[in-house]
Amino acid sequence: MASTTFAIPAKTACEKQKKMYRIEEKEFVEEMRAVAMKLHTKDQAKEGEKEPRGQPWRKWEPSIVGYLQFLVDNKMIYDTLENTIIGQKTANSSSLYGNFMNTGLERSEALGKDLKGFKDKGHTISKPSALSLSYSQYLEELSVKDPQAFLCHYYNFYFAHTAGGRMIGKKVA
Repeated sequence: MASTTFAIPAKTACEKQKKMYRIEEKEFVEEMRAVAMKLHTKDQAKEGEKEPRGQPWRKWEPSIVGYLQFLVDNKMIYDTLENTIIGQKTANSSSLYGNFMNTGLERSEALGKDLKGFKDKGHTISKPSALSLSYSQYLEELSVKDPQAFLCHYYNFYFAHTAGGRMIGKKVA
């Protein structure tokens, strides 16, 4: 009696993982947004999945003055993060945060150009707020005392603002 062999294609490990975690091929920001929407309420974002507790947030009304302050404060923080990444040296003169230099995520220079563009159009550019100055000082201290905690702030600031800053810019525009 002749035996018949059937070939059944095996799924690759990647395909299994995608199915298991329902991972879709998305850009980084889209993937982060999908996860964030699971944590937002419907009054925070129309795609939010959580039910609101208590009073809903009042509707945010953007203004050019508020947006400019947002840019100034963000430039202050990005300056601090980027200068800290470049400036922290260990005893052997190599940067403590060397892997985070020249990543393409740097924002200070672009924010400076944006602010100059607004100034050239006649807008008043304010000084950094007390909160951004305080946070900047905190980051500088943290970078020396607790590098892991500093990197958590670095990560959260860069990636939260990658998505959120783009959204704010679109609303103001």
